[in-house]
This record gives sequence, C-alpha cells and structure tokens, in this order.
Amino acid sequence: MHHSRAAMFSEQKFFWQLPTSDVNICSDIVDIGNGKICVSTVNPPSLYYIPDQRKPACVEIDLSQQFTKFTRGEFRPRFTLANWTPSTVLIHEETTNTLLLADFEKSKINKLSSDESTVLESIVGKFASSSILNGTNHWRLINHSERPILFNRGSNELRILFPSDLPAGAEIITLPDGFLITNILSTLKDKFLISTNKGTFLLTFESDGRVFLRPLSEDSDIPLHFDSMNKMQTDNDNPNPSFMLSHEDFYAIKSENFPELLSTGEVFAWKRPSTEGKHVQEETPYRSLKEKFPLIHPQKEVVIFDNGVIVRALPKWKTPEKALPKNIAPSTVSGFLEVVDPRRNNVQYIPVPASRTSLYHSAWVASISKTPFTIAKGSDGKSLYTCETNGAVRKWEIDEIELMSSLQAWHKLFGTEDPNERIEFERDQSQIDMSKLTEPTLGKFDPKNTPHVGGNMWQGGTGGYNTAGLGGVGGPFRLDAGHDVHQIHEGAKAQVPEEYKRKAREINRREYQKRLKDIDMNEHDAETYETFKDKIKKQDIDMNEHDAEMYETFKDKIKKQVTHMKSIIDSLEAREQERQWVKHQTSGDLDDGKLIEGLTGEKGIYRRRMEQPPEPGAIQTKPKRLRLVFDVSGSMYRFNGHDQRLQKSMEAALMVMEALDGKQDKIRYDIVGHSGDGPEMIFTSPDKPPSNEKQKFDVAKKMFLQSQFCYSGDFTLEALQMAISKVSKETDVDERFVIVLSDANLDRYGIKPHDLAKRLEADPKVHAFVILVGSLGAQAEKLVKALPAGKAFYASDTAQLPHIIQNIFASTLIK
Repeated sequence: MHHSRAAMFSEQKFFWQLPTSDVNICSDIVDIGNGKICVSTVNPPSLYYIPDQRKPACVEIDLSQQFTKFTRGEFRPRFTLANWTPSTVLIHEETTNTLLLADFEKSKINKLSSDESTVLESIVGKFASSSILNGTNHWRLINHSERPILFNRGSNELRILFPSDLPAGAEIITLPDGFLITNILSTLKDKFLISTNKGTFLLTFESDGRVFLRPLSEDSDIPLHFDSMNKMQTDNDNPNPSFMLSHEDFYAIKSENFPELLSTGEVFAWKRPSTEGKHVQEETPYRSLKEKFPLIHPQKEVVIFDNGVIVRALPKWKTPEKALPKNIAPSTVSGFLEVVDPRRNNVQYIPVPASRTSLYHSAWVASISKTPFTIAKGSDGKSLYTCETNGAVRKWEIDEIELMSSLQAWHKLFGTEDPNERIEFERDQSQIDMSKLTEPTLGKFDPKNTPHVGGNMWQGGTGGYNTAGLGGVGGPFRLDAGHDVHQIHEGAKAQVPEEYKRKAREINRREYQKRLKDIDMNEHDAETYETFKDKIKKQDIDMNEHDAEMYETFKDKIKKQVTHMKSIIDSLEAREQERQWVKHQTSGDLDDGKLIEGLTGEKGIYRRRMEQPPEPGAIQTKPKRLRLVFDVSGSMYRFNGHDQRLQKSMEAALMVMEALDGKQDKIRYDIVGHSGDGPEMIFTSPDKPPSNEKQKFDVAKKMFLQSQFCYSGDFTLEALQMAISKVSKETDVDERFVIVLSDANLDRYGIKPHDLAKRLEADPKVHAFVILVGSLGAQAEKLVKALPAGKAFYASDTAQLPHIIQNIFASTLIK
C-alpha cells in the first residue's frame, strides 16, 4: 500500500498494485469491510484477497480448477463479486452461471447452486478443486446487502438469494410467458424494479405471501430503464423517502415517494446536453469492441451514495474536453470519475491516473468495462474504489464533508494549514441580476463579518453589486474580508452605466488618498485587511506599536534569506569593464618595449586600447545598479487569498530592503510598482533608500494599498521598458539590473511572449529578468519556456519568490 497524500493532497487516498501478470485482467472489486478487499481476475481465474489495507500482505487464490470443464475452446469468463456475510464473498461467473462462495475465515471455497431444492452443492476444503454447474451465457448477479438477485438476461426467470450461514436458501420467480428481463434493481428487500421487453414493472412481495407485478407508465421525457438505484438519507426538511437513479442520458434522476410508497410523488431529472462538444479523446473504440458493451455489468460503472452523489466511470472518448486539467496529457489518464452532486447542482471530473498499460485481450476487457477500470462503493458508504484491469487498486474520498475534514487534518500534519485558504465559485451569466445595481457606495460594515453573497448592502461581500468587495461588479474598490469568493460573470461589467463607473472612480481616488494620509485606522479596516495573513491589519503609514510587532514577524520569517543575501552582497566583485592598454597584439600602436623582438621577427609587438574585465578578486569601486519592479495590479490583491501572491511579493521587497540596508557602496537600488494605474509607482528612491524599520514597512503597506485601489489593466511591458531605459542611462555604476515581477495574467491583455522577450534583451548594458507569480493552468510554464533561457522564472508556489530573487543575486551578480 502506498499513501497517495504523502507529497500532495488529492481525492486519492491509497494505492495498491496487485501482483498480476501482464495478460491477466481484473474483473471486479468489493470492499468486505473491516479493512478487507477482494479482487477477481479472469486470465487465469483467480481471487486476490487483502486482509488488511495497512499491510502489504496479499493472498492469491487460484480458481482455474473450478473451470477445467470449460477450458476447451474460447472460454472468457466474467466475474461479479457480491457481499454475502461479514466474512464471505459471493463470486458469480456470468458465462457459465457458476456461483462460488469464498469464506476467508475458514479458508474454504463453497460451490453453490441457485436451485430451490438445495443451495449448497459441495463444500471444498482449503480452496481445493471441484466440478461446477453448467449454465447459460447471460446470467447476471445484482449485489444487494440483504437479498442478492440472480437473473437470466433475455429470459423470464430470476432467483432471489438469502445470505446467511450455510446452508442458505433461494427463491425462484418466473414472470409470465413472453417477458424477457433486461435488468433488475433492488429498491427494498421486498420491492424490485424489473426492466423487460414489455416495459418496466414493480415486483412486490406482500406480508401475506402474495407477489404482485405492477406495470409502470413511462414518461416520454424520462425513461424507466435505469442502471442503478439507491435510497437517499432522509432529512428534517423532507422526511419523505427519496431515491436516486442513474441513466446514461441523464446526470441524475431523483424520485420522491416511489417506489417505496405507491402514492403520488415527484420526479426530478438532470438531462445531459445533446451535444457536449469535444471530448478528451475523439477516437472511439472499434465496432468489434462496442459490440461487447451490452455484456458490461452496470454496477461496475455506476455507484450511488446514500447522500445522492452519483459516481460514473467515464472513458476518455465520452468525457468533455474541459474535464482534463491543462497541465495533464491525455495519455497519462486512463479515464475519469464523473461525480454528480444533485444537492449542489454541480458536476466534477476526477482523472484516474494510468498505470501499467495492458496490451492484450482488448475485446475481453471491453466486455467487462468501457474504461480500463471498474468501480465499487466502500463499506463505509463514503469512499470509492477503482480497480484497473492491470491490478492497480486506488481508494478515493468522494464525500465532500469527509474530503474537507481530511484536507484540514493533512494541513495540520504537514504544517501547511492556512486559515485564509478559500474556495472560488464561478457564477454563470444566468445568475446576473442587474436590478440590484445602484450607485456605488462603500457599503455597510458588518461587525460579525458574516459572509455576504450577491447583495448590494455590505462591505466585504463577494459576487455582489456596487459596494466594496470581491468578485462583484460596480463597486468602488476591492475589499477582502477573508471569505470564499463568488465571482460574477464577466458580462456583467459591460452592463454597468458610465455614470456609475465615474462615481465609483471618484470614491476610489478619494478613499485611496485618505488611506495614504491617515495615521490611525479604524477597527473595520483592521479586520478587513486580513488577506496578508493577519500581518497587516492597519494600513497607516506610521510605525506604531502594532506595526512594529508586525514588522518583527516579517523579519523573523525572512531572517535566513536576509543573512544569506548579505553574505552574497559582501562577496561582490567589480564587473565594470575599463579601457586599458593591452600588449602582445598583432596590430595597433608599436610597443616601444618590443623593438628588439620585432627585429627577430616576432609579430606580437603592438598594443591596443581595449575594454578589459577586472582581474578575479578585484575590489568593487562602483555600486551595482538594481531596480525592482513589482506587480501591484488588482489581480495581485484579488487572488492573494488564493495563493498569497501579494503577501510573498511584499515579503520579497522587505527581504531586499533588509539585506541592502547599509550596502549602498555595493548596490544602489530602488523599488517601483506597476498596475492598471500606470507603469511606474515609485515606492523608494535610489538616492535615499529606506533607512529604518518604519520606512521599510511603509513601502510594503503602500504596495498593498496600490493593489487594492488601482484600476484594472496591465503595464508590464511598459514598466519593463521604462525601467531598462532609465537604468541604462545612469553612469558611474558597475553593473545594471532590472527585475520585474508579474502574476502571469498577461494573455488577458494580449501580451505575447515574443513581446516580453524582445524587451528583456533590448539593452545589452542591462541584465533584465522577469519572475512570474500565479498562473492559470500551465500558462506560466509555457511563458517561461518561450522566453530566453535564464531570463524568466516561475514561482509555482509563491513561497518560492524570496528564494528566486535570492538565486538571481547569487547566480548573476557574482561572476
């Protein structure tokens, strides 16, 4: 067993690789309970039993002796597993209608007969061989905790089994002549939905022993032929019994009252779109493989949980293209888990990684599952298992509550718990309500800091209208109160009247100037500016007692990086090239000291004025010039709660100021910012850098305010070009450096990689670099690859940002 969350957190909890051969095929998996798993394989017929998921032990049981009678010709078995008792598993082979019972406590295989006279035909000790009954080719076993069902597809006969200690019993039911059964769903222990060639019927067993077969009328829009069914847990809001059903053409179907009650109820259905567009893989299986799909058992592809969540195994050729993450290649995925939650009206797709590829018996595999794996519900009713045909078993956490609880525990275990972590919700265009839009205001202050979504009254809300908040439209400025963000559709911004936009800009500028001048901030500002991990709760410009405490917190966090950078700066050497007389040249001015050598025929008797690099270890006599250009645009503030990109940028700025304090003879620097307001917001001066803790902390707070109040837009290219131009013109310096920080949100503004690359190498006298923080999918990685080597860096985790700046100093300034 491998812990899948050792390095990163995902829905996958554990992974096992069964010791199967390349030609073997896993057919089904079942969770017995108490940490025990059982997997059946077909080539050869075998059973793999894991008695304890926490240990690497795996017992392999050979079943091939049970099928010696059928080894002649083309025998391709298909096994289905079902729970029988807490220590036994029922094994059904469909093509021969063979029933085997594995008792793992007694280490026995019991071969059963589903005849009414006697179920137990023979008991075989210690997994020995035995003869088996011959049957038809279309029998199917339906797994049910109380009454497993065995029926003959294409006939009118079904057998209801009664799990218990052996000997057990079975009840044979024969439908009227002309009825051909296609599928059976067990709703309760005395009610069964039976799909036939004559429609769908409800089979009920009355307490007095009578049996009724009731026809059901089918709606033209909602069919009655279902893949799976499960009763949902009742709640206080709706005490009536509800059932969740699955159908290939629907995401989910919910039935209230029926079939438990024969009274009138409601049916809700979520139909799939008729055209889903492109898929992850456009190539569909060959016709010969599709002909095998009717043999697939539905319970191996669909699982319904008690909370109504439906999980379906989807092959890549039936999965929407949007389900594939941008940084994952389709070849690395074997298929997808489609998770439908009707309670929250959402559909999610979980990619199942591809492990060892099976190259044999594709038609055989196609008769077991459309995907290279089967699925099964965990015994806890919350987890899910996938078993790939090559023996790769994975345990997944699907339940949302359990998943969030595990995430919190994982954060605590690995020390990465972040109270500011939040969820982003995208709202579609149908959820826009422009009737709520009025003149922009600051909004009311909520002392309880209750999350507000989609309104137009409170400060710090999300997805709302005309007040200061996040993810909304028409508000005067951004205000993050630390809640999950509901992002309104982009189309709403175009519907804001021009007069409202003008009013919002007026409020924005007034509040921005006020915040820059104010000394003492009110309590609300202290609470709402928590996007900086509670490090900047007051946006004043004086170093009061609270600011001093926050600054010390910063210094402690970047202490190691500052110490390292100071040692790097102390070891800097001169790099400026000077024009000097260079001897031993073959052309140039005649060297008076080489006259005798010239008479003997030597050619290198000339000298020339040339630029020469200083000798190794030469003392630096002029300061190196550095300009740091930080991205303080609105997106830095907007997504700071997502990955702390603004916080890390401020930490990097403080790190540089601390490390360069008192090092003006080595490095002459300044810090500027770029945002939608323009390409250059000056935070420090090269002639008068911050000299005390208050001035340094003021720089960080001004960066924060600029990002909060700036207009939308991007001036990355202009900021880079302006910085290079100004630094290049400066004289009496050793070397020139420009480092630009951006959040990689460039394609939104039409900025192409070649435009950025052209500006990075525009001036050979200036060493220019760009650091990308934040990315949508693989956007940043692609941009780094498209830029000149060594000129661009990507901070996939913004905690890397101080280290990247540190590496630039170490690798570039020392040469």
